[in-house]
Amino acid sequence: MREVAEAVTSWTTAGTTALSGSSGPDFDRLAWGDDAIAWERLRTRLTDDQDRRAFDQVLRACLTGAAHTFLVILDGGTSLSDNGRRVFLTDEDGQSVGEGLHEYLPDHLAET
Repeated sequence: MREVAEAVTSWTTAGTTALSGSSGPDFDRLAWGDDAIAWERLRTRLTDDQDRRAFDQVLRACLTGAAHTFLVILDGGTSLSDNGRRVFLTDEDGQSVGEGLHEYLPDHLAET
């Protein structure tokens, strides 16, 4: 769960930081192609710290929700498992990592 939480934090920070300016590694990584116009639009509208904190909270909630959904899919909690398409996660010794991975994410995020 640590890696999932770190990914959520890393992408949230990158998104919020990208709004702070029109250059730099976070902006350059995120604001390219068709998305560049959208990032520039947000950057020019979210101009104070309160706006950026709100964006940070919303982005973190969305990324956490997406991570939780991916874990539910891995756990077999979607219609894919009804069709026999289920992923079984094992460690290097072939032992099951366990089910219910999605249940651990909210607790881990609350602790970190």
